[in-house]
Amino acid sequence: MDGVLVDSQPNHVRAWRHVFALRGVELDPLLPLQREGEKALDTCGWICGQLGLDYTLAEREALVAQKRAFFRSLPGTALFPQVPQVLAGLAQRGIPAALVTGSTVVNARAIVPQAVWESFAACIAAEDVGQGKPHPEGYLKGCAALGLDPVDCLAVENAPFGIQAARAAGCRVLALTTTLPASWLEEAHEISGEHVRVLELLDQWRNG
Repeated sequence: MDGVLVDSQPNHVRAWRHVFALRGVELDPLLPLQREGEKALDTCGWICGQLGLDYTLAEREALVAQKRAFFRSLPGTALFPQVPQVLAGLAQRGIPAALVTGSTVVNARAIVPQAVWESFAACIAAEDVGQGKPHPEGYLKGCAALGLDPVDCLAVENAPFGIQAARAAGCRVLALTTTLPASWLEEAHEISGEHVRVLELLDQWRNG
């Protein structure tokens, strides 16, 4: 979702920086981007470790809750321009899609338009998995919800942890350079700057 359907990463980074700033800590914007896709509480713990902050679990949980609330209050999160075309193309081809996100359902529903939400046959969010990306659980559950073997699925990602999760599940992976340069995405099977590449790859599979 984040960085694939919606251009939300700038607001995620802004929210992380905001809640740490409230605690007198200046956060490097690259830190949260390095962990994109995993559960927020895990990201928070990793960031605290990088900064030498000995926050308790309760303090980290409060920080994450505050971050999520601030994120939902921010304007400016929009769909990437080619997303409606890709979703319409999937529907025309009769290809089902699942949304696999490290975000909570509340955050996802807050930023994904209803018409787009309804384009997905299933949604696997943070509450639905015991282990977030880069663990493959989310993608395995997404494939299962579609009734498909992972080897027959294409995962669309934008970050290293998501790519690792999808590959560990057995999916092929297209990485989009929407938030990170191609050099960060080299574990994917293919890298592109265009969302419509999804349809081109699926057509190649079907015709091959």
